[in-house]
Amino acid sequence: MRLMPSSRLHRLMLLGGLLVGSQTCTHTTGPSVDRPIAFYSNRESSRPDIVSIFTMDTAGGHIVRLTSSQWADLEPAWSPDGKRIAFTSWRSGYTDIYAIDADGGNLTRLTTHDSGDGSPSWSPDGQRIAYWSKRDGNFDIWIMSVSGGEHSRLTSHELWDFSPEWSPDGTKILFESNRDGNRELYLMNADGSGQSNLTNNLGADEHGSWSPDGLRIAFSSNRHDTLGSLEIYLMDSDGSNVVRLTTNTRGDSRPAWSSDGTMIVWTCNRNTSLEICLMNADGTGTERVLTNDSALDAGARWRPN
Repeated sequence: MRLMPSSRLHRLMLLGGLLVGSQTCTHTTGPSVDRPIAFYSNRESSRPDIVSIFTMDTAGGHIVRLTSSQWADLEPAWSPDGKRIAFTSWRSGYTDIYAIDADGGNLTRLTTHDSGDGSPSWSPDGQRIAYWSKRDGNFDIWIMSVSGGEHSRLTSHELWDFSPEWSPDGTKILFESNRDGNRELYLMNADGSGQSNLTNNLGADEHGSWSPDGLRIAFSSNRHDTLGSLEIYLMDSDGSNVVRLTTNTRGDSRPAWSSDGTMIVWTCNRNTSLEICLMNADGTGTERVLTNDSALDAGARWRPN
């Protein structure tokens, strides 16, 4: 899907959650420092719609830039062994899926279709990647091998299916769809069968993320106020026991779990800029803002153990 610059910026704002800020340049390195959180940012670019993949430590320090292009690289997704990061990129002029080593090396293009592919999610065995694609006319969920071959479509609906998330045991795929009129979370078997509505309300339920044990799902929603901002919620994997974790009028989105299941990182809007925030997985305690600048910092993902 080819996008003009203004359209790319609009899509980038939607993917980040709310809005794009200006950029800054802060960058530290440390060869022995563990940086398990990947995210995308425009902090080192000359234009707000050019974003790159970065990693940082769990305190928000030792930030390292992994990719560089004149387009947008976003939506990082760690491989199960933590050695590779797949991501969505406009560097070819279309939205395609690429992968790099954890240090930014060995760039590999995995999809080459001009209708658009994005939002990669690795299978727990590291052999397949789920993603959305418009290659057959609609936004549907597909899977492919990690080498970029053997593409297979799992959903086929006239409306949008996107943002797949593989369950930790590999048997299910969580995804987002507007097939019932508004954005809801759906669940299906890993072969595409048994598609079912996991959430059902008048608000938008988005950005589902499995806990490492597969028992809970964090997600963003405005079910509390359909005209209001997104907040972070938590529910059991069957859609029951929904609990609201954040209360922020500026909006919170795109939650992701720490590898041990005790913490959640998410994209938060603080002081009119998108940042990466951290909290206990049950919402207790004080939230921490890991990034704190005027740039867009969004889409954090924690490396698996």
